[in-house]
Amino acid sequence: MVNTQKLIGRMKELGVSQKELADICGVKRPTINQKLHGVRSISLNEAQIIQRTLQIPENEFGAYFFDA
Repeated sequence: MVNTQKLIGRMKELGVSQKELADICGVKRPTINQKLHGVRSISLNEAQIIQRTLQIPENEFGAYFFDA
């Protein structure tokens, strides 16, 4: 399950809105909201797009996409 707090916090840091992230991922804003909150799963491809968009270092990937 994604670490919602970390992802949304990073979006705020960079000033990336859910609408912008949805457009980049090729989904609608309600869908990205559901994915960020664990209602729907994030595909590996989407996770990689989000990682690049939010400039998440590769060594921190797990901390964002696998909530411990």
